[in-house]
This record gives sequence, structure tokens and C-alpha cells, in this order.
Amino acid sequence: MEIESDHDRSTTRFTEVSVPGTASASSGESLPFVAKVRFSSDRLIRFQAKIGEMVVGPADTPAGRLEPHPFSAVFSRLMDLRGIPVRDNEHGQV
Repeated sequence: MEIESDHDRSTTRFTEVSVPGTASASSGESLPFVAKVRFSSDRLIRFQAKIGEMVVGPADTPAGRLEPHPFSAVFSRLMDLRGIPVRDNEHGQV
């Protein structure tokens, strides 16, 4: 599927591919699987896989570092608005 934007100044064009299937474990259990990949020219701009109810997407941080919790941005902003200082721990994480 190729999608072109209908905005006058936009030249955004990308291709998105969905691959449905099943994934099975050594125990014989089979789960539904779907992968979605979106790219523009030779650049990957989206990747997502879903196995059963679990969604796998690209990481936000480098390997070996903890992923930020989605609520942390909201919580940090609330602390900023109230003037509460944020202390860094020994790993530089909030």
C-alpha cells in the first residue's frame, strides 16, 4: 500500500507492508502474529510487531539501559510546574 499526502506542499510518500501469520512455541501453542513495516525510499520509518496481545516496537533507549515509563514525562512536567527538583540517581536516570 502506498500512501501519498494530499497537502499542497507535502511530498510525503511511503510504503507500508503488513505481514500476518502465526507464531508458535516449542510447547505447540500458536499465537496470531502481525508485523507492520513502513518505509520511505530506503529509510525505515516504522516497525511494529504484535504477537498475541504483546506489541513489540523499536526501543527508545540504547541496549542495556532502562526504557522510560510513558507516565514519566507527565510526572516530570507536573514536578516542573510545581517547582519540585528532580534528583538524578547514580545512573543518571530520574
